[in-house]
Order: sequence, then structure tokens, then C-alpha cells
Amino acid sequence: MIRGWFDKLFVTLSFFVRIRWFFCLLVNLLGDDFASNHHLFDFD
Repeated sequence: MIRGWFDKLFVTLSFFVRIRWFFCLLVNLLGDDFASNHHLFDFD
């Protein structure tokens, strides 16, 4: 029971990490101008 819960948690975390990585890549592709004009992403 607990193991299944941990599996779900791990899948959810990896999913969010994947989304964050995708947005980082997207911002890098679009350039720094987009990142500075739109303060949606705050990657330091």
C-alpha cells in the first residue's frame, strides 16, 4: 500500500521535473529577451 503511494509520488515528481526542464529549454531557445520581458519564469 505504502509502496504504491511512493510510486505515484515518484511519477508525479518526475513529471514536474520534466515540465520544468521543458520550460527551461523553451526559454533558452526563445532567448533572454523573452525571459526578461515576461516575468513568468524565474530561473537563476
